[in-house]
Parts: sequence; C-alpha cells; structure tokens
Amino acid sequence: RDFCLSRGLGDVYKRQTITKASEETKNKQDSMLKALGLPPRPAVYPVYPGGTAEMHKFIYGNFVYPAKAKENGIQGRLYVTFMVNTDGSVSDVKVVRGLGYGCDEEAIRLVKLMPNWTPAYAKDGTPLKVKQNLPISFKLAAPEQNVETEQSEKKKEKKKAKK
Repeated sequence: RDFCLSRGLGDVYKRQTITKASEETKNKQDSMLKALGLPPRPAVYPVYPGGTAEMHKFIYGNFVYPAKAKENGIQGRLYVTFMVNTDGSVSDVKVVRGLGYGCDEEAIRLVKLMPNWTPAYAKDGTPLKVKQNLPISFKLAAPEQNVETEQSEKKKEKKKAKK
C-alpha cells in the first residue's frame, strides 16, 4: 500500500520504500506457495456479475425468511463459505457459523442460485479456484403498528387529562 508516514521532502522516498518492501514480501510469499505446491495468490479476485450492489439485490430479491425462524423470532448474521471455480461457477457451499431454524438452508439455497461469477486470475492470466466468504443477515421486519389504535389511545389520554 501506498501511504505517507510524514509530510515533507522525504515523502516520495518513503512511499517508494514502502511499496518496494510490500512487493518483495508478496514475491517471497508467492515463491513459498509455489515451493509448497499451493496455487498462487490471485492478482484479480472473483467478482459477482454487476458487483456487490447487484449481489445484494439478488440475495434480498430471492430471500425467503424461514417460517421456523419467524415463529421463534430468530435474527442475526450467518457466514457462508463457497468456492468460485475457474469457470466462475459456485460450489462447495457451507455454512461456517449458522443460526439454525432453517436460516442455514436458506443461505445455502441463495448462494447455489447465484449466477456464475467472473473468476479470479493469477498474475500470468490463468484462472484460479478461490474460496469466498459471505455474511448474510437475517432480520425480521418491525411489527406494523396500528395507526388507528395509537390515535384512539392518545384521544383517551387527552380526555382523562381534561377531566
């Protein structure tokens, strides 16, 4: 990353030094991964078609709150992990930290429904299989308040106050 430690004439030198050091670290890590027989770190990470905003639209457009979770007032955030394959398809969908009451199954269903992603690529341009983590929030809508009841209660309170 490129950031400035202090203001002054040495800023450019410090930025170059920091950038070179981080590149050297990345190169060392990449050579270690290669020596261990592991795939390289992606230069370009997987992207949902249309970006994060489109992914949120897709998830909450196809989202069905599980009946068991509604009945028991279950809310919270769960985490799903999955692989984006070299062709962009999604596989190996698992819930890492779940909520239960049908929420885990709903999250898995949503991720499996997703269209193909743009896959990750290595520095040399070869597509890579990459693990992704996705948090999904389950939140019940606030109960609708009956406006008429609220207004009538206020009128009753006013009448009692006048007496």
